[in-house]
Amino acid sequence: FLYFIVSIHMHAILLLHTFAALLPAAWEDGYVTYYGGVPNGGGACGFPGEVTSTFPFGNYAAADFTLYDSAKACGACYEVKCVGPFTQAGANDCQCSSSSVVIQVEDSCCTREYNTPHFDLNPTAMDAILDNSIGTCGVAAVKFRQVDCAYNPEGKNIKIVAKPGTSVYWYAFFVWDVAYTGMIEKARIKSSGSSTWIDCPLTGAYYQCSGGTPYVEPYTVELTDTAGEVLVGVDVIKDSSANAEWDFGTNFGKSLTTNAPTSVPTAVPTAVPTAVPTAVPTAVPTAVPTAVPTAVPTAVPTAVPTAVPTA
Repeated sequence: FLYFIVSIHMHAILLLHTFAALLPAAWEDGYVTYYGGVPNGGGACGFPGEVTSTFPFGNYAAADFTLYDSAKACGACYEVKCVGPFTQAGANDCQCSSSSVVIQVEDSCCTREYNTPHFDLNPTAMDAILDNSIGTCGVAAVKFRQVDCAYNPEGKNIKIVAKPGTSVYWYAFFVWDVAYTGMIEKARIKSSGSSTWIDCPLTGAYYQCSGGTPYVEPYTVELTDTAGEVLVGVDVIKDSSANAEWDFGTNFGKSLTTNAPTSVPTAVPTAVPTAVPTAVPTAVPTAVPTAVPTAVPTAVPTAVPTAVPTA
């Protein structure tokens, strides 16, 4: 899908968009375990801790190293539903609930085993997909698919959070509350008054800018998500203060209809019929019968008497 959109959202500008297929993605097979989670932060993705009152409502997971992909998957969201015990790991007593749960990747856990994707869920998420105790069902087989990270319905903007130790000579930042794919493919900043973009590659779970120092405040930020959407926040970062949080002013995916069926048909607009005027019937004339002429009798000539000769 290719969209040409230019609009202004506060101090952020929505630029050219080239989107990959709409979410949700196709269902895949996987399995889940559970762990204590990182309720106070400290997971591999550097997120600050559990968020329970808004998305993702306390539901998150650690992804296996293949899924985690050196922190590229941090922030990605997946719908997960139980389909039974994961017998390859010896599980045999998992009673699945009819509910699925949407989790966000906030941590990494382990090497992939059984050649099958693995999520280590926090207890809240694990409990949501089971009808029996999570202690009874330690390993469950699941179906999972990537879905929209639903920050837009809540009106949440992307948050830029500076790392400790930042300055105009060294700048690095986290990107949190990313909607739609939840994952950033590329990040760049630009000093005030400059036309040169500075690349900020992913380093661990944060983006560390390289070259072009000293930076001149405020900084403009360009973010590209894994669907190819590009957002630019003009003068978003006001200064280089360590640990400072900055509102990016908008979020990804605002122009998309998300969580549509996996197979997204081409939208066929409802045809607007051309107004058909009420037919005015052609007047049917009253049949006028062919006039039957009144018979005109043949004139009978008056007999002219034969003259009688005089005797």
